[in-house]
Amino acid sequence: LPENIRRVGFVIRAFNVEIATIRDQVTARHAGMGGMVFWRELIQNLFEHEKPVPNHPVARELNSVISQYGLSRGPFDKLIESRELFLEDDKRPPFYAIEDVEAYGEKAFASILYLLLEALAKDSKEVKGHARHAATQIGKAEGLITLIRGIPYNAARLRKVYVPITLLTEHKVTSESIIRNSFEDGGTAMKEMVESMASVAEEHLSNARFRAKYR
Repeated sequence: LPENIRRVGFVIRAFNVEIATIRDQVTARHAGMGGMVFWRELIQNLFEHEKPVPNHPVARELNSVISQYGLSRGPFDKLIESRELFLEDDKRPPFYAIEDVEAYGEKAFASILYLLLEALAKDSKEVKGHARHAATQIGKAEGLITLIRGIPYNAARLRKVYVPITLLTEHKVTSESIIRNSFEDGGTAMKEMVESMASVAEEHLSNARFRAKYR
């Protein structure tokens, strides 16, 4: 990152780590919701100045960069929303269709890029449309690739499958076969399913690169 926004980058990603790891740290849904409520109320407080800032390193740094760079609240709220999807993954899968993964990617990854763009545009107070569109496309691509990369870990360690239900059905791949890493066709359908997700991610990345000529 450019030197003038590295601090912002570290703080935003530290905040993202705080909320992203809540699901892995709790076994009960209400405990996870409690953690999310803490951060949601903190963000509200930082923008509305209702209470003193808690003596928490990430909270204090967030307060500083939000004030210094004039960051907007929306991307922070969307980051929290993106992680709340997984608090009920024992009851229902977070993604029904690939469009849900794209929406997740925009909230979980593009939101970080939006905030960095805002920090870069601190003096002009304007984020150009093409830059924002590119960030959206990159976020969607990152969401899809993160899902693909996480399949082995989620299946082996967490015994969970986050692949969209419609894709599993379309390619005739069962969640149990992924968890057991045992496929009747030798994994051909699984490979085709992953390739279909990767092709969508590649399309988003190509769209982002196309925007580069409008710098």
